[in-house]
Amino acid sequence: MTQLIALRSFGDFVVLMHAIKQSQSNRKINIIVSKHLKPLWEALSLTSANTNIEFEFVDFGIKKGLLSFFTNKFLISKTCILELMALRNFLKNCKFLADNDIYIERGNRKNILQLILRMKLKTVHKAGNVYNSAQQFFKANNSTVINNSFPTDKILVFPDSRKKKKVIPESILLTLNTFCNSNKTELTTAFFGSSSVSKKDTVFYKDFETLVKLIKEAHFIISSDSVTAHLAQYFNKPHFILYPDKVNFEWLTPWAAKTNMYTTFDEAHVLFNKIDKA
Repeated sequence: MTQLIALRSFGDFVVLMHAIKQSQSNRKINIIVSKHLKPLWEALSLTSANTNIEFEFVDFGIKKGLLSFFTNKFLISKTCILELMALRNFLKNCKFLADNDIYIERGNRKNILQLILRMKLKTVHKAGNVYNSAQQFFKANNSTVINNSFPTDKILVFPDSRKKKKVIPESILLTLNTFCNSNKTELTTAFFGSSSVSKKDTVFYKDFETLVKLIKEAHFIISSDSVTAHLAQYFNKPHFILYPDKVNFEWLTPWAAKTNMYTTFDEAHVLFNKIDKA
């Protein structure tokens, strides 16, 4: 049996789930998932015909969105040490792991992690695009729904990101709003959090269940380089990704890559041209 330990961000997990949904692998794969990812897993409502893949959720004490060991901000901290101890204790008590291949999602700091955990690790992603790596690992059919005549009369934009530099600037949002008004296109902006101010063109979400509902109801999604772009890919929703300074091809979604639906903040006019021609 192959073991995969999912310890990283929400975006990493959606990429894995996207491949699992299309998996045709015949090997037994047990995915040990950090409990902080369970609300997202429940919201995705995965319907996979592959019974060879099983999920096991374990509380490693991860609170920051991914194992603190993979960050620079929390690498040297009490939180990081406690998370690593919980992970090592769990793996130490899993005797069935000894004769199995053990994978983590990415190779970031893998060698040091091997020393800490005292076991050999393999990685799902080594180089190139993360979607391609996940699809190869799970033997996914690599099908991407492409619709060249997608409707853009109901657009949902997600400007937020946990990294400040990735947040879509207010200037682009204002231009987008003006553009949509002139084209009689319904535009809604979605923010994480809550507000006492109610606006018909602004919505807020505080959990993955609400976020998934918003994405399912949208016709076209505009997103920063964040988990919302990967959720749009997961649900086969046409989407456009805006990057702060350069395009991160390693994380580019299959749909955006095949339809050239991406650009940088400075080249935002590309977005308006795409919508105008749709």
